[in-house]
Amino acid sequence: MPEMSLQELLSSRVYHVQHVSRPSDTSEREEIAYSTHEGVVVTLLNGRKYLLHKGRNFSPSNDTVVVDAMYMSTRWRTLESCAVMQEVTVGDLMRVAGTQYNAEFDNDKHAAALMMNKATAKI
Repeated sequence: MPEMSLQELLSSRVYHVQHVSRPSDTSEREEIAYSTHEGVVVTLLNGRKYLLHKGRNFSPSNDTVVVDAMYMSTRWRTLESCAVMQEVTVGDLMRVAGTQYNAEFDNDKHAAALMMNKATAKI
């Protein structure tokens, strides 16, 4: 399957979401008091899957990042899986997750919950 541009990816419609979790890395545990790291795997209409997750300094411009799910380790586990019943794009979920990480008030768990709520909200 040909690669998509970032703009094409952000405007792609999501039809399925999975709330996922993995054990925190040692460096993450030193920064925060949580033992797991969370994110959301989205499935696009074309079948491609991407992991959206938030962390301190994940990117110079945005602490919420999107990566091809094929690069996920086997340590990730699904917590919840839902069909998306409204029109939601990858960009919509990235926006609701926010750009700045705060260990106490705006972390990976907050971002995952916000993305799941956005994707599964009843209109």
